[in-house]
Amino acid sequence: MKIIQLNIENFKRLTAVEITPDGSLIQITGKNAQGKTSVLDALWVALEGLRGAPIKPIRKGEESARITVRLSGDPSEMIVTRRFSEKGSSLTVESTDGAIYRKPQAVLDALIGELSFDPLAFVSMRPDAQAAELIRLADTDMDLEESDRLDAEDFAARTDENREARRFAESAEQILLPENIPDTPVDAAALSESIEAAIAHNSEIDAAASRLAGMRTDKGNLVATIQGLKDQIAAAEKRETEITSKIHEAEEAAKKAERIDTEPLRLQMRAAAATNAAIEDAKRKAGYVAQAATHEANAKNLTEAMEQRKVLRRMAISKAKLPIDGLGLEDGVVTFGGVPFSQASSAEQIKVSMALAMAANPKLRVIRVNEGSLLDSEGLKLIAGMAETEDYQVWMERVDETGKVGVVIEDGHVKGAAKPEPAKKAPEKKADKPSDTSSDAVPGNLL
Repeated sequence: MKIIQLNIENFKRLTAVEITPDGSLIQITGKNAQGKTSVLDALWVALEGLRGAPIKPIRKGEESARITVRLSGDPSEMIVTRRFSEKGSSLTVESTDGAIYRKPQAVLDALIGELSFDPLAFVSMRPDAQAAELIRLADTDMDLEESDRLDAEDFAARTDENREARRFAESAEQILLPENIPDTPVDAAALSESIEAAIAHNSEIDAAASRLAGMRTDKGNLVATIQGLKDQIAAAEKRETEITSKIHEAEEAAKKAERIDTEPLRLQMRAAAATNAAIEDAKRKAGYVAQAATHEANAKNLTEAMEQRKVLRRMAISKAKLPIDGLGLEDGVVTFGGVPFSQASSAEQIKVSMALAMAANPKLRVIRVNEGSLLDSEGLKLIAGMAETEDYQVWMERVDETGKVGVVIEDGHVKGAAKPEPAKKAPEKKADKPSDTSSDAVPGNLL
């Protein structure tokens, strides 16, 4: 199907516009800020729906707007009407025999393809964006969107794994270990018990020494008492004998007792603590190293999965039904004739982009070109010729101040269908005048 009539009222900059396209190239021309873009926007909003509608579709000062598109083709004609008001918008799709479709947008969605695909915009895209667009349009057995989604998930997961691997590796590097660390921790509890036993033993020796000193004092006191208390000599001498015996026993015990030096035990305790700490550090370091290795392995597996999908994607693209011979995708770059698309000639780039646009819109055979002013005369003829040959309509916006090209828009209205000035010297110049039947003619000017 193609567009045979477009009516617009109060949409964006437009007041009232009616266009009955003629030929394959419909050029919407005029000065800047006159409503050219509004014409194409209205057409696409009517067909694609509100996802492309502006925030304020109604012309300033008006209460409503209406876009009507009349389509013709197999099997019959169809009238699409989209209305805007302050309350919202509505859409009706009906056939010329009066039948109204209950689900109008679903009918249009089944008809339209990739109306938003602009061949000139594709030419100016970055190589990675061109590759993504080609993958999106390619007819392959592989779910490329799912592949891209999995790649995105794996890329994020690999980033996390590499970050964790670096974190654990850095933690391991920060632990400095002494040499010759034993595998088994030192029994610090046993050493602590030995120290406590030594302290108790030494306390008993100190208590015995204190008692010995007390007994010696008692002996002196008794000797003094003997001198002054003759009547208590017998009892005192007996007591002296007893005490002397005890002193002898105590002295013998004192001679046999040896003090235990606790300092070596304390040194062993400190060494044991340092050794045990080193063992724990070694265990932590080994754990960090193991976790770093695990994350590195996970990252490697994710990379391999992404590389495998890249191979499968290349295989899928190589088997895909691409719209033009020689078109391909190598290492994420669109190629034509075996060379990067950016290195192809301007004519080749336009030819490929137009072929993609046509393949993307097999039912509603309409293509939009926003920046038609960027085309030279050869590029314009090439687009017009391809559209004519393949039975497509190209709706193109161009800045032109002559008023002699296409449908001229001025201040929201159709100023008129421009006609070129007649040649002054008919015999020699007639061959230069474009005609609808000439192979060099540029169809689409509304005459």
